[in-house]
Amino acid sequence: MLKSKLPLLYFLSGLLFLSCFYFGLRLAEHKFLWNDEIYSQIASVNGPSYSNLLLGRIGEGNTCPLFYSIQKIICDLWQYKTPNLWHYQNVFDRIILRLNPIFFMSASIMCIFFYFSRFYSLVAGVYSLFITFSSYMVWVYWAEARPYGLWFFFTTLQSLFFIYLLRHTELNRRAWTGLVVIHFFLSLTVIFSVAQILIVSGLIWILKERNWKKYVFLVFIPSSIALFYYLQAPHYQFWFDLTSEQLIRDCFSRDRFYILFIFFFLLGMYFLAQKTGLPKSFPDKSLLEGVPCFFLAVLMLLAAFAVLVLFKINVSPQKEGFPIASRYFIYLTPVGIISTTLLSMNIFWALSGNRWIQMLNNKAFLGPIG
Repeated sequence: MLKSKLPLLYFLSGLLFLSCFYFGLRLAEHKFLWNDEIYSQIASVNGPSYSNLLLGRIGEGNTCPLFYSIQKIICDLWQYKTPNLWHYQNVFDRIILRLNPIFFMSASIMCIFFYFSRFYSLVAGVYSLFITFSSYMVWVYWAEARPYGLWFFFTTLQSLFFIYLLRHTELNRRAWTGLVVIHFFLSLTVIFSVAQILIVSGLIWILKERNWKKYVFLVFIPSSIALFYYLQAPHYQFWFDLTSEQLIRDCFSRDRFYILFIFFFLLGMYFLAQKTGLPKSFPDKSLLEGVPCFFLAVLMLLAAFAVLVLFKINVSPQKEGFPIASRYFIYLTPVGIISTTLLSMNIFWALSGNRWIQMLNNKAFLGPIG
């Protein structure tokens, strides 16, 4: 987008954030706090001190302290004393305890819109909003006083910084530093972030930067932090009440798989034409821009399936403990939103040589401005 239009984009992004934040407050107002939210607040926010939170002394499966610390800060600033929420709760309880996830989910939506509007076009940004608002997990965890909104936010930033970093021929130091900071926050948010950190860093190693010293802060320290909190975590028994497909599909819907398959098919055709000398179906290299994002989505999905296999191996035959829920894979939702938006645009551009597509395609419609 032209720099002269950036003030308009900042205004629209700010307006989008405020609208989403207000809508989240309305959701919180009409949604009763349920058992897991109440337990987290009473046992994991009210109970431990800040030092105990930092040391991972939290009575939950995820002992990473960032979400609980933010909740504790909000309650301290408001001088909020948690009542017995299992017996009584009012509108204020529902809102104050959900300010944290509402803020971060709203910020996630704004960041996705801003990125595609800034580096592609305003129409691309609006298109990303349609993909975002068609995501089941966004609606379920928009106003939920649990770490999932925070996890969603940092995964969104991680994915956007990753594809931004690989857009440039030279290594962008600011983007690299930003990704380092995001990895530290991810490691303080959820134990499962280890897989995300390893995948993103591994792809950057293969596609961009081979100086291992740069990966000390990008990979090794954040991963060590997350592993430290894993060692503090209690190990509960669990079982499945949904199939593996249902668990993944809640976070990465079937239509997003179709986009991956179509992109993979077209990519295969492109390389086949390059190798065999057959007529090239795609005259420019628009399709190749989506390759890093494609691999990111595929590897994130494979990581989720690997975790499911581990769960299956250790499942309780007597169905003791708690059921595995789709929210444990919520990081797939922002990855799916971003990859679907970008890859579908790449597919559209790649097919622009087709005369029927040309009637619809215009670089000003889904392409970069200026």
